Amino acid sequence: MILDSIRKCVDREDTHAYVASLWKTEEFQRDHAENGFVHRVVDKFADMPSFFFKPSDPKVEKSHFATWWRGIQIRDYYDNPYIHDLYLIHELFHAGDLLFASNLTHDAFKKRMQDNELKASVCSEIEIYFRIPGLREKTFPHQIFADRFLESAPLQERWKKDPERVVRDLTMYRENVMTRDIPIDHEDRSEFWIRQFVHQNEVWASIWIYRYQMVQDALVRMRRLTDEGRLNEAIDNHVDWLLSNDVAQGGDIPFPDEAKAFAMIYEHNQRYYQLDINQRPSPAARPNHALRGQFSEPAQPK
Repeated sequence: MILDSIRKCVDREDTHAYVASLWKTEEFQRDHAENGFVHRVVDKFADMPSFFFKPSDPKVEKSHFATWWRGIQIRDYYDNPYIHDLYLIHELFHAGDLLFASNLTHDAFKKRMQDNELKASVCSEIEIYFRIPGLREKTFPHQIFADRFLESAPLQERWKKDPERVVRDLTMYRENVMTRDIPIDHEDRSEFWIRQFVHQNEVWASIWIYRYQMVQDALVRMRRLTDEGRLNEAIDNHVDWLLSNDVAQGGDIPFPDEAKAFAMIYEHNQRYYQLDINQRPSPAARPNHALRGQFSEPAQPK
């Protein structure tokens, strides 16, 4: 972390104001200002103090998931401002949805983090395209997982009637892709990479097996101070702890051993992922992968 880049957000009003200044697109700015879906995501995140920062070592810190410990990394390097805003809402959803507990078993920790990743991914990779019409055409030039849902006329009609139910169905569908044991459809590259990233996240959780509870305990302390109304103390103590010798080990990156261990795995996967998406067709030219019956109209009785 670049120490003089750290920007603490203490209360709800301060958090909303600062996040509003970070959006780079009119669509996200407007939805936040008009109390839409974006505003709801930010408001849930703003339930606790947080901080934003620029990385001192982007290669190591990009994959470090500081979001878990209430630190949102500023990334100004995206060429497409819509990709930047998708990244930001993904991280804000992550942080706002996470729960903390002391004495959590490692298996329970892994399950909690997997559930959090599922919901954050549905938010920024599928749901946001339904919430902000016209967004899809401005993001990725290649096919993405959401295309099969956005192109489903029955699903679009259901969205108009009951969007929350559709979100639950989308979450179930994506969870099924993440967890099913049947052989992977290698022709469906979106599903293939969802499964690959599940394996990557399992490695991440294993790397944290020795020190995950340190973070959980620190967040429990932060939650307690927040609930007592001691907001400045909560965020000041937390950032001081993250930069202490026990955590940063004399440097400016909290938990540097875990950061470096996972960065190598992340970089390896990203190399092959980028090669893959560069070969994908545009959405209009992509193969029509079936929705396995979940979102099609039921057959009419004969």
